[in-house]
Amino acid sequence: MNVRIKITEWCGNERTYHLNVVVSESKVQDFWRPLDAGSEDYLKKVGDLGSVIVKSLMQIDGVAQACLRPYEVKIRKGEAFEWESIDLRVIEILRKIFSERGDEVRVIPLEEK
Repeated sequence: MNVRIKITEWCGNERTYHLNVVVSESKVQDFWRPLDAGSEDYLKKVGDLGSVIVKSLMQIDGVAQACLRPYEVKIRKGEAFEWESIDLRVIEILRKIFSERGDEVRVIPLEEK
């Protein structure tokens, strides 16, 4: 399958990665750093793919929150961090996860304002 990822920015500290594949089995789930034992029930709600995505994204320095909806991943970064390094890691993680499933990934970058 060809996976498309389109990046949009809501405000300076939030970016959304819109996908043409379902990444969450739940309508909406928020995850805050750090993930803990209480996160496990919510990780089950987003399903196997969503759980892998959330756990991977929370390893990125600067990611304060990840929110999953069926066709999107929203990231909120910490105030002191820059998007350049976070964005690269998010795309790298999503590419790796989908490539391992045999999918081709196309990224539509954030449009400059």
